[in-house]
Amino acid sequence: MRWEEASDPEASAGTGDAVDVAFRLSGRWLPVDHAFALRDAVMQVLPWLADAPEAGIHSIHGAASGNGWERPGRGTGEMLSLSRRTRLRLRVPGECAEEAGALCGQRLDINGCEIVIGAHRPQPLTPAATVFARYVVDEEGGDEERFVERVALALEALSVPARKLLCGRSYRIESAPAALCVRSLLIADLGPGESLVVQSRGIGPGRLLGCGLFVPHKDLGPVRGATGDD
Repeated sequence: MRWEEASDPEASAGTGDAVDVAFRLSGRWLPVDHAFALRDAVMQVLPWLADAPEAGIHSIHGAASGNGWERPGRGTGEMLSLSRRTRLRLRVPGECAEEAGALCGQRLDINGCEIVIGAHRPQPLTPAATVFARYVVDEEGGDEERFVERVALALEALSVPARKLLCGRSYRIESAPAALCVRSLLIADLGPGESLVVQSRGIGPGRLLGCGLFVPHKDLGPVRGATGDD
């Protein structure tokens, strides 16, 4: 964890140009551990995602997952129940939002579970002082202090100060062909431009597997100065 007090950050890092594209879904169930299968199924329809550096595929989370730090049912056999409100979200360069619409109407097989992709809607990224990623690849697997140091360096490369970083426990996404060691990560005290850059550019590899993708999170004002509260 890193928790440094600072004056109100300015929007000095510029802005990103990525957007999220949200698709309605029809289906009953989806494996909790679906990152690899979802990537492969989506890329059969949108192969250009592999060449778009800002592209990502958000992992799908059902109602049981909530908005907390831990992933529900980490075992590979666990299933998510999909509701009418469940969405598939892609993060793509703004100029590719309409091209992503080719996914509409497709039937995707995700490890034996069929989902049908419905209507889509582009959603511009929203600047927020606090952003959260459920999964950021922990390439060395286990040492929290070194993970935080690597995140700070990645933010520095984006011209974003690493003022407040709070990460979750390390665990593995086990589905084939290769397991990934990941952590959740919260970044706070961002200026509007800094927030958009972090969301647009992301941190670390594996964005098509749902890793390194940040979304706005609730404000941490009430816990300003805390050392471990989430």
